[in-house]
Amino acid sequence: MREDTGDPPDLDQSKTIIVTPDPELQESPRPRKHKALIASQVLAQFAKRFEPWRQTSGHRGSFLAAALITSLGLIACLLHPVLGALVISLSAYFFLSSPGMIVVCLACFPLLTSLNSTIFLRDQGTLGVQFVLIAASYAAVFRMLIKQRLRPGKLCILLTVFGVVGGLFGALTSTAPGESAMSTIKFIAPLMPLMFWADQLVRRGLGLGPSTYAFAGVLAATTFGSLLVWLLGLGFTLNKTDFQGLFWHPQTCGLALGLACIFSALLPRLPNWLRMTWFLIALVMMFMSWTRTAFVALLIAAVMIGLWMLWQQWQPRFRHGRSIATLSTMGAVASLTILSAIYASTLKPADYALETSTQLFSEEAYAGARTFALYRSYDNFIQEPFVGIGFGVPSDPRLLDPAFAQETSQRIKMGLGSEVLPDKGNAYLAALEESGVIGGTLWLGLFAYLLAVAIKSGPAGLAAGAYLTISNLAEATLFSLGGIGMILWIGMIVAMTVKSTDLKLPLNWLHLRGQP
Repeated sequence: MREDTGDPPDLDQSKTIIVTPDPELQESPRPRKHKALIASQVLAQFAKRFEPWRQTSGHRGSFLAAALITSLGLIACLLHPVLGALVISLSAYFFLSSPGMIVVCLACFPLLTSLNSTIFLRDQGTLGVQFVLIAASYAAVFRMLIKQRLRPGKLCILLTVFGVVGGLFGALTSTAPGESAMSTIKFIAPLMPLMFWADQLVRRGLGLGPSTYAFAGVLAATTFGSLLVWLLGLGFTLNKTDFQGLFWHPQTCGLALGLACIFSALLPRLPNWLRMTWFLIALVMMFMSWTRTAFVALLIAAVMIGLWMLWQQWQPRFRHGRSIATLSTMGAVASLTILSAIYASTLKPADYALETSTQLFSEEAYAGARTFALYRSYDNFIQEPFVGIGFGVPSDPRLLDPAFAQETSQRIKMGLGSEVLPDKGNAYLAALEESGVIGGTLWLGLFAYLLAVAIKSGPAGLAAGAYLTISNLAEATLFSLGGIGMILWIGMIVAMTVKSTDLKLPLNWLHLRGQP
């Protein structure tokens, strides 16, 4: 019997070779666990970065939520403007705090009533839009009154007193008492929730800071929505030359985009890439709109910010600095009013007819129309220097006829021109025209006081207040809150919360950090 003297055969060798895969194709548990760990870490980092945007109670969360809410509302407006207003109101109620709901609803109120008629339905549901969004802002106020036991402050009381006194004065002295009473209501009603909002600035934990970012979200949605309109080739439908974006008029678009430039530059808690992208797009499209008023107002706002930075570097101290700032602001508003009247007194009536959109919006027509509007307002003021023609009363009495006013508005929005210019060339001169020296002092004094509060709040309030003040030298939106004037007012009020900034400039000695 033969005995095996070598190593015993490996009986499982062939089986092992058959079932064992190629080493290059085999993945051990350790690399698999390593890849899973890397993937989980990437997801965790992504979730961590996204978390502030997801939480609507935070600054970034309010910004993103408001931008999405505005976008959804604009999409719904393709079906009907009232549907868009309902979408915005309900979404803001569920996804924003009460202060954020006030700001978003009021900011979308003029946006939805000034949409590009080539894309959206023309003048359908304007009154419904106004009612829904203003009512929603009051619902947010009542929610704050009930749940948080808040009370109106001095700004609400001041606005109420001025509204009652100004309304009675206007009704008793107006050439159209009903028109004056309605104009007073249209001015006071949407401004009251904003004043209630501003009255709570001394309280913490109410979400007033995040609601400022919510307003910025509305402006961002407007900016990128206008960019989409430009990409679709639908932004030059009115006069074929100036960009109008989401709005029916290039002037409205330019003023809104100029305010977007201010907020994109001065809100410190947004990512730098977003701020830079948003600022550049808004600035370029503002230039495309060729809105001269926005150019000048934005330039003055930038100069004011520069002066503020130098002031902070110098750091002077005055015993009665805040009182001096208030009196200086009131003096500036009074000076602008007097200078506007003096300039208008040197003008002569324009001798041309407003027949076509080319004439109405060309360089020559711009100068002629502005001259005509200023001269007309000054002439009305001279006839009634103390009491005026009535708060909110149009310069041309023919516009008091609702049918004629509607036809005039439609012709201008369709680019067909008009025989009557409904606009007024200057808000300060218009205040004198409508309310005279007595009533004009009342209304402009209210604005000057609120402007002083905004200026003393910090650099953002200073910039937004300067933008609103200067823009009304060539527009009359200060007391007409149904349009772009409402957005400018909101910008000035909500900018009061920006107490802390980090302005990074090339010069190290201008690296400033404000105190919260």
